[in-house]
Amino acid sequence: MSSFSWYGHRQFVYLVSISTEGFDYDKTVEYIPHNYIETRKYTEFYSTEPIFDYLKIDELKNQNLENLHFLIENHKNLADIGSKVPVWKVLTLYTSFPDNGMDFGIVDDETTKKILSVAKFFGIEYLTTFRHGKIKYNVFEALNGDESFAYYFELSRYAQSKNDKYWQIRFLSYALHYAMDLFQPYHIKIGEPLEVMQIIWNKEMINYLTNCHELYDSYLYFLLTESKHASQVRELVLNSKPLFVSGEPLQVAREIVIYSYVNFDEIHRTIKSTFGTDLTGNLKNFPPNFFVSFENSGKLEELYAKSLPIIEMMSKVLKGIIILNLK
Repeated sequence: MSSFSWYGHRQFVYLVSISTEGFDYDKTVEYIPHNYIETRKYTEFYSTEPIFDYLKIDELKNQNLENLHFLIENHKNLADIGSKVPVWKVLTLYTSFPDNGMDFGIVDDETTKKILSVAKFFGIEYLTTFRHGKIKYNVFEALNGDESFAYYFELSRYAQSKNDKYWQIRFLSYALHYAMDLFQPYHIKIGEPLEVMQIIWNKEMINYLTNCHELYDSYLYFLLTESKHASQVRELVLNSKPLFVSGEPLQVAREIVIYSYVNFDEIHRTIKSTFGTDLTGNLKNFPPNFFVSFENSGKLEELYAKSLPIIEMMSKVLKGIIILNLK
């Protein structure tokens, strides 16, 4: 199954960070060694080093946003260790860090462990990151992406209480990652109930639903970068106003889960009707150019229309989270 990665994390958070009211995104912070007792288990890919901090990509802000993905992914030159970095860079680069494998294969909740045991009995192996979603079917729930968001948001606030500005922002970048993941409808439901039941005996259905998931992950990246609507989508993110979800961090995450739960059926139906047999067969990749012909022929208009409210809501909520974190 998918690694629960909503492509475009960095691009999206960059746009959000530079357009959040009252957020001084140009303020600089200096790396302070990690000095926090963490209660989560990680793989060997977890690091507290300043991996991205001193990369010379300050020109990022001055470039056309069409080149945003290229500039971020092609950082080569290192600046002097010890220099200060703007908070927008810490937010932007580290928000993709939770997808580097640090959660891979780790299961925290008992419900998911039981599901995996049953799946293994039927010969189904799931290699994924279970901390990035919150599977929900009526009252049944599994995975703990909501707790992932709350964990890092609280760590960020704790760093703030210690006047540790660097780790306040870096932990916040992780929290934003999980919040975005919860906005991906396929992180909340993986398919219709009858489709999910078929996974037990039908490997093709596993591939089919995974392809649906991966396609929608890739579609956000396409909309931000190469779609004919890219400029409108970016303006939508930039011009969105903060929305403050009431409650403690875990409740905020739960509200996002409900929002995505409600949106899943329409998104899933539209993806299936739009892409048809392109979703069948072996697991596939969906690079941006995959969508071009569909868009040019007008076949993506319905998916585009249904995705805009999700993008706008995600923008608003992320800006609200950033502002609340700074209080």
